[in-house]
Amino acid sequence: MFGYVWPVTLEPASGSRLITDLLAFMLVTFRFHIGLGVLIVAVGALATRRWRLLALGASVAALGLAPELWLLRPRERSAASHSPELVVMSVNMLYSRADPAKLRAEIDRIEPDVILFQEYTVTAEQVLPGLLADFPHIAQAARDDAFGQAVYSKLPFEERVSNYPSIGSWIIPQQYAVLAFGDRRIGLLNVHVVPPVSLEYYTDQRAQTAAIARYVTDLLRSGKEDGLIVMGDFNATPQSSHLAAVRSAGLVDAHQVAGRGRGSTWPRTGMLRYAPGIRLDHALVGVALEPLHAVVGDDIGSDHRPIAVRVSWKPNANR
Repeated sequence: MFGYVWPVTLEPASGSRLITDLLAFMLVTFRFHIGLGVLIVAVGALATRRWRLLALGASVAALGLAPELWLLRPRERSAASHSPELVVMSVNMLYSRADPAKLRAEIDRIEPDVILFQEYTVTAEQVLPGLLADFPHIAQAARDDAFGQAVYSKLPFEERVSNYPSIGSWIIPQQYAVLAFGDRRIGLLNVHVVPPVSLEYYTDQRAQTAAIARYVTDLLRSGKEDGLIVMGDFNATPQSSHLAAVRSAGLVDAHQVAGRGRGSTWPRTGMLRYAPGIRLDHALVGVALEPLHAVVGDDIGSDHRPIAVRVSWKPNANR
C-alpha cells in the first residue's frame, strides 16, 4: 500500500525523501513478486484455517497480482486497408555479449525495418555478421561502457541521426532518427536510462527520465514529425512514475495496447532467469500511430530480451 500511495515524482530530492522515494519505487517495481509471496501465505492460511490471515493475505496478493493479470488477454489489431506498416525492434546487447546466432535468428523471425541497439560497444559489429547488407543505413554511437547505441535501418534517414540530442546534461547517447514512413515522417528516439543501483544512480535516473519527458513533449508540440516512437531500456516498469511522466507527454504503451502477457524482459541471465521477470524495455507510441502488435522476443544471450512493435498510421491522423 505504501508503494501505491507514496507520491513519487521526478523532482530533485535528497536525504530521507530520496531514500523513501527509492523504497516506494522498488515496491512498485516488484509488486507482482510481493503479491506472489503473499499468495503463498494466503494458501498456507487456507490450509490451516486461519481465516483472518487468509482474508488479509488474499487482499494484499490481489493488489500485487491483479493489475498485471489482465495483460494476459490477446490484443493484436489489424491495420487499415492499404496502410503501410513499420516494424521497429529494440535490443539491449549486454556490452555486445549477445549470442550472434540467437540474435540473428530473432531478427530473421521478427523481420524489423529498424533496430535500435543499446549497450552497443566498439566490438558490436563482430556480433552482427551480415546485418550490414540487410540494414544499409546505420548510425553508431559506440562506447566502451554500457551506454553505447546504434540504429540499423532498411529505410534511409531523412536527416543526420543525432547521437546526443539536447536531453539533460549527460554525455550519454539517446539517439534520435527520422525516417520516411509512407508519405510522412516518423521520429525514433533510442532510449537507455541508467539503472537505480544506488542513490546516486537513482538520482540520475530520475533526472534523465524527466529530461526525456520534456524532450518528447517539445518534439510533439513542434509538429516537426508526423509520428513518434520512443523505445528502449528505461530501467523502470510501466507502473513507475518514470514511465508515467514519459507517457504523459502524449504517448501510449504499445504493449498494453497490442501486446500479450506481462511482457517481462529482465533478468535473463543467472538463476534469476527462472523467476518471474519485470518489464524494463518499452515501446511508447505517439497518438498519430496505431500499435498493431507488440512482442517480447526470445533469449539472445543478453540479460534483456528484445522487444518489437508493429505500427501503422491511424486513418484519421493529422497530416
